[in-house]
Amino acid sequence: MNKKIHELLDGQKFDSILLKNSSFHDVNFNYLTGLPMEVQGFAVMILKKNKKIVITSSLEYGNLKKFLSKDFKVLVINSKNQLEGFLKKNLSKKIGINFDLYSVSGFRNLKKTLKGRKIFDVSKKLSELRAVKNKSEIKKIQTAVDVSIESLEKVIPKIRPGRTEKELKFWIEQEFRKNACNLSYETIVASGINSSVPHHLSGEKKLRKGEFLLIDFGARYSNYCSDNTRTYCIGKSTEKQRELYELIYNTSEQSYRQFFEGNKAKNAFNLANGMLKEKGFELIHALGHGVGLHVHDYPNGIGAKDEWKFMKNYVVSVEPAIYGKFGGIRLETEVVIKDDFPKIMKKIPKELIEL
Repeated sequence: MNKKIHELLDGQKFDSILLKNSSFHDVNFNYLTGLPMEVQGFAVMILKKNKKIVITSSLEYGNLKKFLSKDFKVLVINSKNQLEGFLKKNLSKKIGINFDLYSVSGFRNLKKTLKGRKIFDVSKKLSELRAVKNKSEIKKIQTAVDVSIESLEKVIPKIRPGRTEKELKFWIEQEFRKNACNLSYETIVASGINSSVPHHLSGEKKLRKGEFLLIDFGARYSNYCSDNTRTYCIGKSTEKQRELYELIYNTSEQSYRQFFEGNKAKNAFNLANGMLKEKGFELIHALGHGVGLHVHDYPNGIGAKDEWKFMKNYVVSVEPAIYGKFGGIRLETEVVIKDDFPKIMKKIPKELIEL
């Protein structure tokens, strides 16, 4: 990550960066150090072009020493006064910090500690840096996607009327862990009318023939997330259900054509939403979002008014959906932005699958 650290510092008004990990977990800490996401204890990082220091307590020292690269010097400081003294001595006069991770009182205390120094917000710069993925990051996300889909495919033979949403959720998440992956987020298994609730909490409802089954699931591999959604029909589907599924599939396929370097996010949303409006529906949430260390990462929304532009090697999800009395249909996969047409990480089934 030395290259990323130099990118963060080059051409900026500040010449040192201070990041902290405490009760508010900062994924940028993991991003710049390569630490596993599970290492979330107290630590403070100081970055300069020629100096990389991580300060921690004696409780966290063992994990940091084990996982940090040799580029970082690890120091143990157990008192607040000692920490404040060290920061005053080692930080420059112009400091970048992540404003997003400070409460009002925390920021007030920091300014008091660093009195006389100029403080700059690096939160957007950090997000923009994380948004453009290198080959290693894309490979990790691809692995997370592959594990997610393979895990679901192993559970599909168990899906039948009478099973509960919670049972399916447990089985899918169990498969993630068998493949050395954690969860990106709580799996959503929603059947029947429950599938019309975008963030439904899976419960004891039993699957019934003729209903839609929506599964929103994601694995985390080596810190990087996947975010996928599939919709099925329990038993024989009706012609109307197949028509609705085809609408979302076609919307997804046409949306991809808007995911290219330099195009505005709102253009992709408006194309997808226009297709749905022609059939009497509309998108009630964003068409997609960035995916990375967070499952909803920067750029954090593809909406009707989003002026930001796709950049090469952004990884974003695409999730057109409709909801109603029939339930809900959502199809989601990740794509890697390229010059013209994106790389689709996992193709979505063209036909509505009957289970």
